[in-house]
Amino acid sequence: MLELAKKKAERLNVSVNWVHADARQFDLSCQYRFIFTTGNSFQHFLDRASVDGLLGSVHRHLEEDGVFAFETRNPNISLLKTDENIEKDAGSWTDNYGYHCSSTYRRSYDHITQLEHYIFTNRRWKEVSKVVETVEPFALRYFFPQELESLLFYNGFELEEMYGNFDMSPFQADSPLMVCVCRKRQK
Repeated sequence: MLELAKKKAERLNVSVNWVHADARQFDLSCQYRFIFTTGNSFQHFLDRASVDGLLGSVHRHLEEDGVFAFETRNPNISLLKTDENIEKDAGSWTDNYGYHCSSTYRRSYDHITQLEHYIFTNRRWKEVSKVVETVEPFALRYFFPQELESLLFYNGFELEEMYGNFDMSPFQADSPLMVCVCRKRQK
């Protein structure tokens, strides 16, 4: 992904300091006023140690009154429990090399771990008789609002605002997202 991003930055003549590191433990030896993540990337930290590592890295890199913003999907148990283990179509396309591609998935939700598990079956071919199939597992972690606020507090943040979407609408039970604006807590 970094190679593709570098090529895009070159095409757009944008200067970027690229860093390949584990977000749970890196140290750039500098601080920033504002740090954000997007694309629901917070949900890829599947256990508390990973979340604590991420939040520790962000905390180390924030200036004293710095702000951290991120979004994560709002868990809706009734939706998470629907259509479990039913094969669904994830789409079809032709890639940059002229191969036909298709993907299907099955999903399930584990209430105890709060993980949504996916099994993607991907197919790629030029000739129908030579289909290459790969199976890839994928998981997302869901956080409940009070749990999220506690995790942030425990890791040195104060949740200043939680919105229900990027339009800054108020957070409600049926909001699709939890868009969080946090400040590094004063010692």
